[in-house]
Amino acid sequence: MKPRDPADLAAAGELPPHPADVPSDPMLDPAAEKEERERAERLQRIAAMGFVRPGAAWLREPPPPRRYLLERQDGAGLLAQGIVGVLGAAGGTGKTFLLTALALAIATGSPWLGRFPLGRRGPGRVVLILGEEAAEEVRRRLHAQARALELGHADLEGRILVLPAAGVSTLALTQPEVGGGAVATTFADDLYAYLEAESGDGWDAVLLDPLSHFAGPDVETDNAAATRLLQVLTRFCSLPGTPTVLVAHHMRKGGKDDGPRGVEAIRGSSAITDNARWAAVLENESDTGAAFSRLRIVKSNYAPPSEEKGVLLARVEGGALRVATATEDAMLAAKGKDRDRIAEKAESDRMKAAAKLEKDRIAIQERLKEDMIKADTKLRKALIAAGNDPEKQDKARKMHAADRLAAERRAEETTRPSAIYNASVKASDLRTAAERRNRAGLAPGERSC
Repeated sequence: MKPRDPADLAAAGELPPHPADVPSDPMLDPAAEKEERERAERLQRIAAMGFVRPGAAWLREPPPPRRYLLERQDGAGLLAQGIVGVLGAAGGTGKTFLLTALALAIATGSPWLGRFPLGRRGPGRVVLILGEEAAEEVRRRLHAQARALELGHADLEGRILVLPAAGVSTLALTQPEVGGGAVATTFADDLYAYLEAESGDGWDAVLLDPLSHFAGPDVETDNAAATRLLQVLTRFCSLPGTPTVLVAHHMRKGGKDDGPRGVEAIRGSSAITDNARWAAVLENESDTGAAFSRLRIVKSNYAPPSEEKGVLLARVEGGALRVATATEDAMLAAKGKDRDRIAEKAESDRMKAAAKLEKDRIAIQERLKEDMIKADTKLRKALIAAGNDPEKQDKARKMHAADRLAAERRAEETTRPSAIYNASVKASDLRTAAERRNRAGLAPGERSC
């Protein structure tokens, strides 16, 4: 809850007068008077923290529904609005791309990774702070991820506020305190004030990558320092719009036989995940190297449990992520000849889909030519009927332009890659990987050095 302004509370009669407004008591010595004023100031700060007195309506009437930043396909909640979450990821699995995809989803109002709808309806606003990326690299990532999700024609309209912070050494939100513990840095206060000033109609999310660039030196080993960092991050949830704060972090190294891991796999102090209300892990999938990763929700305080299997993600051009197809998922689960059989069928389906797509494209172009000829013929007839009337001539030309534009838009819409083509697996890459494994004599699930 955002602390209430003491001035507002005093005006409403909910606070005692500010100590500076109380006349001095001539009966008190200066030291006692100073102590009394300091005590009154402390009480004012406590009262301004946001204490509430629940009334009968709290029990009699249903509370407002919980808001979600992300939902599942069945409409159930996935990631609550206004909480702090942690995304733990192994190296090279695509955590930065995953946050980039979330920023694009919020800014365009489209489902995250094309699978998880937003809780809000329509585009929102998001802050993306990348501590390891320069401006040009951020642009490459946004471009590659937009292409992977078919959002290349979307207009962001300033809805993503990006800070490319590679090389910036002042990102820490907490610092060690004399005597132990940690305190918020001046940068944390300044960043909050800046985002509050830039909030417009509110933020939906604040995304940070990686945690190590925003944490003090003891956060990964000291529970008290980690708790203080999460408290500072939680403060950003009180920005206008009540944004969700999601921070990416690294995972502990695990053995090849560890299997799926939970919150304990996220690196550092346990207080990081204890204080976060939501946590997910992103790990390389089995024997595929960096070709596939699997995203699993391992903690969710305000949403139903997620399926243990998680979501399989494929790496595509530029390192971007997309949800893997059912065929790709089946191939990874298959072994030996079954995998090759699935790959061959997928390649055959892809070639058929490509041939159908080309046939449809030619047909659409022919239809466009016919529509243009019809529009031109209609214009000539309209101009003859208009005679020397300039108003009718102008109306005919406007109708002609509208007809041609409508025809072009129909052609553009229908020539986009078909769903079956987009969903087809790039089986040749998978088959090549399987052949390399067979030549190396590796069994399914076994990794090479």
